[in-house]
Amino acid sequence: MTQDASVMAVSFCTKGDCQFSSLGGNDPNAEGAAFRSVDGGITWQDVGRGGTSFGVAGVMADGRVIASTIEHDDGTHDYVLLPDNTAVNPPADGVYPVPISNEILWATNDGRLLLADGTPIFAPTDRDPHYYYGSVLGDFKDPQDGQVLVHWELPMPIPRPADYVDRYAFASLDVSAGSAHVIRQWEIDGYLVAIGWWSAKDDRVVISLIPEDSTHPYGSQSPLPAILDLRSGTFNLIPGPFKSDMPGYSSLGRTIVHAVQTGPFARVTGTGSCLNIRTDPSASGTVLTCAADGVLLRDTGQTNGDWVSVMTPGGTQGWASAAFLER
Repeated sequence: MTQDASVMAVSFCTKGDCQFSSLGGNDPNAEGAAFRSVDGGITWQDVGRGGTSFGVAGVMADGRVIASTIEHDDGTHDYVLLPDNTAVNPPADGVYPVPISNEILWATNDGRLLLADGTPIFAPTDRDPHYYYGSVLGDFKDPQDGQVLVHWELPMPIPRPADYVDRYAFASLDVSAGSAHVIRQWEIDGYLVAIGWWSAKDDRVVISLIPEDSTHPYGSQSPLPAILDLRSGTFNLIPGPFKSDMPGYSSLGRTIVHAVQTGPFARVTGTGSCLNIRTDPSASGTVLTCAADGVLLRDTGQTNGDWVSVMTPGGTQGWASAAFLER
């Protein structure tokens, strides 16, 4: 999904064996399906089908879905943009796509990040060779102008000290300048799972991590969300409603933050179908879109009689009847 969850996509196997096998290769009977949501996961649209190794690899801010279609014997993949089935050509072999806004970066197995034309923009020298870029965040105005935040795991010393904790580094990339600046290299008491949101303005990041927990002999076994201040290198856990107060239990589930939306919100309710979002605060206003029951609309704070100015998860702004909004 995108940083603000305005676009979500999922894929799953519907028939046959959707796993590429080094022994059996591609299953000719396999079928995978990809679905997209632009209203916070309330409704979903079928955007494409494929065979073995078909699956969602990422989403673009404009709603396009990047999907892997075929895995070859050498481990490389073919990619398309859905729902148009437009072929995506990687700039090199052995890379995987990392969508940033409406641009695609490409990550290599040795930790480099490439632009769409193959230009390298980053290569950490102190990266754990087994670490995979699970999450890269940023914003691009065009293919040569953008900001990127990356994080990577630092190598573990051998032999491992008894008091060793996982260590991570962060880097902020200014692609327009073609340079990378390491903000801070810091130690963390626990295992960093993912970065889910980043504000380049004030260098705050929402992360998910498994912290050390002194009340449990093995520590926390599930991640908790936290806000990381990149300027100070400190983070604050967000315990509730994710953390149990019972001794010996740290978290209530696998809470991994993938996106952050800011409110206040108004929930669509009582329509029996969907609520029209109009250009004007009037029943005669042109219908821009229709939001299903359960959709969280962003409440902009403006009202006009019985009408509320709202924005859909997909970014459409208009007016909705207050009679069908839970505020």
